[in-house]
Amino acid sequence: MALVAPLKSLSFAYGSEWYEISDEYDNEVTGFLGNYYYYGYLSQTGKWIIQVYNPTAGTYRYANGASNYSAAWAAAIAGTLANIGLYNAMSGTCP
Repeated sequence: MALVAPLKSLSFAYGSEWYEISDEYDNEVTGFLGNYYYYGYLSQTGKWIIQVYNPTAGTYRYANGASNYSAAWAAAIAGTLANIGLYNAMSGTCP
C-alpha cells in the first residue's frame, strides 16, 4: 500500500481503493493560512486523503476519512483540520 508521496500525483492506489486528485491550493496565490500547499484526493466511494506540504520545512503531512470531504477540505485550508500526521501513522487508520 504505497502512496505516490511526497510528490503530487493525479491518482494512486491505497489498499483496494483508487484515489484521484480533486482539489489543489497554493496559499501563496489564494491567501489561505500558512505557507502550505494542499492536495485533496477522493476515491469513488467517497473516502479521502488530504496531503499538506510545507515548502519552508520540506515536510508532508496527511489526514484521511471515509466521508464529508467538503468539510475536511474547508478545514484543511483554514488550518483547522484535526488529526494531521505522518503518512506512516495514517496507514493504520485509512478507511
